[in-house]
Amino acid sequence: MALAYTSGQTLWSYSNTTDNSSATTARFIDLDGDGDLDIFIGVEKAAGNQPSQIWKNDGAGNFNLHQSLPAARIVQSWLVNLDADPELELVTRSYQSPLQIWQNNGSGTFTAGGTIGSGVQTADIADLDGDGDLDAFVGIFQGNYAVYKNNGSGAFTLSSSPAKVSDPQVATLVDLDRDGDKDAVVVEDNAVRILTNNGSGVFTQHSSFGDAFGGAALSADLTGDGHADALVSGVNGASANLTLFQNNGSGALGTQLHAFTRAEAPNAFADVDGDGDLDGLGQKIMLNNGAGAFSDSGVVLQDPAFMYQGSPVTGRALAAGDVDGDGDTDVAVAFYAGDWTVPLYAGAVKLYLNNAVPATNADGTLTAGTGVSEPVGLPSSADTAAEAVDVFDFKLTDGGGSDGLALGVSQLKVHTSGTGDFSKVTWRLSGPDATNVVGTYNAGTNEITFAGLAISVANGGNETYKVSGFYNNRTGLTDGQTYILSIDGDTDLTLATGGTRMASGQAAVNNGAGSTVSVVNESPTNIALSPTSVAENTSTAMPLTIGALTTTDVNAGDSFTYSIVGGADAGLFAISGGNLQFRAGTVLDHEAQASYAVTVRSTDAGSLSVDKAFTVTLTNVNEAPTVATPLPDQAAQATQAFSFAFASSAFADVDAATTLTYTATLDGGGALPGWLSFNPGTRTFSGTPAVGDAGTLQVKVTASDGSLSASDTFALVVTAAPSVSSIVRTGGSALTNATSVDYTVTFSQPVSGVDTSDFTATGVGATGSVAGISGSGSTYTVTVGSVSGDGTLRLDLNGSGTGIQNGLGMAITGGYTAGEAYTIDTVAPAASSPPDLDTASDTGASSTDNITSTITPTFTGTAGLNADVTLYDTDGTSVLGSTTADGAGNWSITSIAMATGAHTLTTKASDAAGNSSAASLSLSVTIDPTAPAFASATVNGNQLVLTCTDAGTLDAVNAPAPGSFTVMVGATPNVVTAAVVNAAAKTVTLTLTTAVTNGQVVTVAYADPSGANDANAIQDAAGNDAATLVATAVTNTTPAPDPGPGRPPATPIDGVPVTT
Repeated sequence: MALAYTSGQTLWSYSNTTDNSSATTARFIDLDGDGDLDIFIGVEKAAGNQPSQIWKNDGAGNFNLHQSLPAARIVQSWLVNLDADPELELVTRSYQSPLQIWQNNGSGTFTAGGTIGSGVQTADIADLDGDGDLDAFVGIFQGNYAVYKNNGSGAFTLSSSPAKVSDPQVATLVDLDRDGDKDAVVVEDNAVRILTNNGSGVFTQHSSFGDAFGGAALSADLTGDGHADALVSGVNGASANLTLFQNNGSGALGTQLHAFTRAEAPNAFADVDGDGDLDGLGQKIMLNNGAGAFSDSGVVLQDPAFMYQGSPVTGRALAAGDVDGDGDTDVAVAFYAGDWTVPLYAGAVKLYLNNAVPATNADGTLTAGTGVSEPVGLPSSADTAAEAVDVFDFKLTDGGGSDGLALGVSQLKVHTSGTGDFSKVTWRLSGPDATNVVGTYNAGTNEITFAGLAISVANGGNETYKVSGFYNNRTGLTDGQTYILSIDGDTDLTLATGGTRMASGQAAVNNGAGSTVSVVNESPTNIALSPTSVAENTSTAMPLTIGALTTTDVNAGDSFTYSIVGGADAGLFAISGGNLQFRAGTVLDHEAQASYAVTVRSTDAGSLSVDKAFTVTLTNVNEAPTVATPLPDQAAQATQAFSFAFASSAFADVDAATTLTYTATLDGGGALPGWLSFNPGTRTFSGTPAVGDAGTLQVKVTASDGSLSASDTFALVVTAAPSVSSIVRTGGSALTNATSVDYTVTFSQPVSGVDTSDFTATGVGATGSVAGISGSGSTYTVTVGSVSGDGTLRLDLNGSGTGIQNGLGMAITGGYTAGEAYTIDTVAPAASSPPDLDTASDTGASSTDNITSTITPTFTGTAGLNADVTLYDTDGTSVLGSTTADGAGNWSITSIAMATGAHTLTTKASDAAGNSSAASLSLSVTIDPTAPAFASATVNGNQLVLTCTDAGTLDAVNAPAPGSFTVMVGATPNVVTAAVVNAAAKTVTLTLTTAVTNGQVVTVAYADPSGANDANAIQDAAGNDAATLVATAVTNTTPAPDPGPGRPPATPIDGVPVTT
């Protein structure tokens, strides 16, 4: 029939002087589930900023802009279900960019989701590995191919990267070998290639031919045989041509059917003339004769708004669909006009409505069927296709009339309600033109859609179709749940183009009250235990829970009891509260038994049961090594090689696969001594101890399994022949004049057999003999007697024949001649010089008269160098003091308090050995600490004499000053002009200024210059000052004068004689 299109609504459009965007792809599909076709328009924005768009249909073919997507160079699109939800996702390919996934919210609004690949030059989407979800085959710009597999939830991962020959340009997926999987037809820079899929998404090269650059690759069933055919440019003709090849199942392109010129080449396919085959959509609408031969329909799609240099621009059909519900196919046409000389650019997508379908009778009806007596129960046991139950039927009728056309149905929708979960049932449609077609349930719209139908009810005829169901998931089913189905012939059928229309005003038909779930008690199907293992050595003092038992049963809400019914180790197990337990007291040792077998039965409330054999495993827990055989103590001998290897069985580890490693230290953790080494590989100690290494070592050996360890300690006793450690003087002082000396002998270890014959007294200038020995163990005292001479005397151990040995009978090795020696000194030193009273102690007028007022005077002298000097009193035994002469022999001794009077002093010198000299020459010294005392005073004329008492003599040299005296004659002072001391007479004669006459009363007073002994004073030879004398009467011995003749006697007046 002739096609007649009329210009309809303009959708996406623009016009400006800078942009050169164009619409490249479009998809008609119901995006919001309202039963009409919406449209996605993809735009390659190029140099502009034009967005891609979603337009929604109001049901009558009127479109409203719903959403604009961000501008991108979109050149290819798919509307597919990637994640098994009810909504379709939009996938777009932009120029050399990742594939972009857009998520549909169920109402036709899209948000950007994940991406696939990068630098994508070409792509196609299909199930490549037979797992029921859609994967992606991608050609990378200037790269290889890439296969991205879907995990079923819309997440893609790179699976493989088939190699290119030259750079990929375009690709399409088509099953060329009819093995049920999609192969790839790709156009590369230099060839067309076929990559064969092995069914799991792995591609290998099958063939390569042609010489192409760019071009196109499409696939569609254009011959009506149920197999998609391939259309490829660049093969068997000009590279611009697009050639159709019929798929013959050979794996190659197949048989060439038709070659399209560039103007004829379609970019999409739809049945626009209602004859049941796919026609080609492009700049021309090419009609298919059903066998893959195409002819030009003559339809030219132009719009006066799009001109190029005065001529109208021909549009390019991008997609087709019945947008207005009139049963024929309308098309979406892209226009682009660009004149760079103006410049002016414009683009648009317009709808062209197909009015060429002749009027048809609207006498189709959908009524209740009679083959199923609704409602029909759906038992829970119906879980296979063979057990499917017919729950609903309806009859389609073509009323006949004059149109002579059949009633064609391509899709129908069944509405759902009730309390059952429709997703747990697989719904199928069967009838004359449909065999068990599985419907798709949409929980959001409560609809079951049966799509892809080819129902054709003959003009005037009728056909009955049944809906059956069986459970695909029986969990949660409960008695009384209902599945109510209904369908309305007015709204729920999608009719084939050019056929009978449905009559209006029809009532919906349903399955009455709905199919009711009748739960049939069925046996449990499985028992699970979680977890199924415990760690070894876990305490079983109380029953030990291994894990919880759970039962799988299609009957929701069923209850279960558990029992142990078998297994090799059944006696070790018990059931408690739905838990499997080890009985109390069970020994859980992985090394003894690593797993246990038990069979558990689960019985439901209806007494049906299932048995399940379980293997309960013990997880191996690392256990510490143990000491199996204690390490024996060892003995080693100094200077002899030592070796000790302990057995590999000394330590044990129950963990069979464990290899022990060994280390050795001293018991406190310190390192082994330098002479002792340890080889962990051979478990051997070796080395040669020196004599100085004798003693006991506590050696610790540690065996480790890498994380845990065990240790054992053994004693290693190193012995050596005894030896003398030292011989020292017992008294400590080296110098002695003793005739018997002791030595302390220390051995390196306890010894016996020690006697005097083992030692020799070795002297230089001195001699002695070993006289006695005492002691035991390692310490002895040896006495050397008969010591004489001057020199050194050492005790030596004889070099042989001593008979000295240790407790093991080992004889002492060698003698000892390095002991300490005594210095023997029996010679008395020379006598010291006589003592001399120190000048500072010789008080009085003379510093050499050996008379002193000091009772602890200091004496000096000389003796032997560093000699000890003792000062003796008159008796020669009373010690007045002692000292040690200095290095020059000088000494000084301050005496203890000495008695007043004369003393005869001597000294004796002694050396460091204690030898004393003879007494020195003596020193006579007088100790006089008593001052002179006043005895009497007489005066005769001008001479006044004071007489003193003193043990010694007075000091005549240091006479007192005349001013020290006060002489009074009566009340008149008489000045003293001179004072003369007579040392021996112990008198002081004063010369008076005026002679005293007979009878005058005279007194005298003396003032000591100070409280101390003074330089000029009445003092004795020892320097003792006489005390101050208060005014004392003086005896006046002045004779009376001779009166002479004729003179009368003198008459004293006031004490003065007066002659009258």
